[in-house]
Amino acid sequence: MTSNVDPRLVERLAETRSRVHAASATISERAAATSRELAERAEERRRANETHSKELDERAAERAEAKDDPNAGNQWMQRAETKDTTFRFGADGDEPATESAPPPSPPARPEPPVRRSQGRHARPDDTFDDDDFSNNNWLR
Repeated sequence: MTSNVDPRLVERLAETRSRVHAASATISERAAATSRELAERAEERRRANETHSKELDERAAERAEAKDDPNAGNQWMQRAETKDTTFRFGADGDEPATESAPPPSPPARPEPPVRRSQGRHARPDDTFDDDDFSNNNWLR
């Protein structure tokens, strides 16, 4: 039996088939890579959740111990250790005195502007101020 199939059609079919297989392989590789990445992320989240759960369990255990502690309400027993905040002037025994920078000088006050019509030591103008209620005579 001889086939009456056009050789160009067979060739196109072979090309199409190879393109479909290549595209399918590419999609399969991408899907596998994506599922590996998702599995890694899930494992990282699982580890982070485990660590977080352990920390929370430790905190809960500490709280339970603190609740059973008879000194739990005693603030004097709960004071945190602080460094010495005593002022030291001069050299104390083995510790050399550290010289600090001199304190900054206060900023100079600007002189109020002097009116040319008045002298430097003239009294200020006694004009009535609507907002200054001390100038009002309330018994009028």
